Amino acid sequence: NHNGNPGLYLRPKLVMNGDANGFSAFLGMIFYSEISFSGSTDRFFNPDLYLSDIGIDAAFSGFTLNGYVKFLDSDTETGFEGKLDFTAPAGVSGKFKAKFANVRLNTTAAFNTPSYYNYWYVDALIGFGRNGVPVFSGVNMYGIGGGLWYNMRQDVGYKINPSLLYTENPTPPNTTSTSGIPYTKSFGSGYGFKIQGLFGDPEGGDKINMLLALEAQIPASGGPTFSLKGDFRMMSKITSYENDGSMSEDK
Repeated sequence: NHNGNPGLYLRPKLVMNGDANGFSAFLGMIFYSEISFSGSTDRFFNPDLYLSDIGIDAAFSGFTLNGYVKFLDSDTETGFEGKLDFTAPAGVSGKFKAKFANVRLNTTAAFNTPSYYNYWYVDALIGFGRNGVPVFSGVNMYGIGGGLWYNMRQDVGYKINPSLLYTENPTPPNTTSTSGIPYTKSFGSGYGFKIQGLFGDPEGGDKINMLLALEAQIPASGGPTFSLKGDFRMMSKITSYENDGSMSEDK
């Protein structure tokens, strides 16, 4: 319901299919209305229409797209969030998600206070397939993931699953994982980012490979913090990284 009023959610969907390509899209809408039960007849009045969400699912010429945008409108939070997954030829795949919102816990609170502030994050993960992409002589990037945020915090102990950074083939676009890093609202934490990349030699990354992570937090007050962490391996398969970033001896 909205402001105590009942609502009706509708989501019409358009689908078009061909021999090798296809496209579908949906549009979610919510109809709200005040209702009166007085007298012998129930009456609806002051109707409102709200856009709830939009989605797309498409495949064409070796590319796929799957994503949505959801609009937020509650008593304490307004804004929007969304996700987009894609695949492309040569094993390239990407996953993006984002959220931009305002929090208002008290209607009389001043903006930019703990009871009324905005926050956002943008999170992405891209795998470049088994060939990677050159970054400089003798080193290719096989995948990169992470995020940027404002008035939020990431889980400082979380490591991106390396298996998501290395893709032999395109990842199915309907999978739910992005970088996987958890985000939490945190007023006053300022700006921050955390990025983790998988690098290796141009012949598949099995001669040398590196798992590097760069992180920074720039709070609203106090000094910024920066960190760079990583692992460097020689004569070890790039696929032998475990989910926690350690190296398996069995691969």
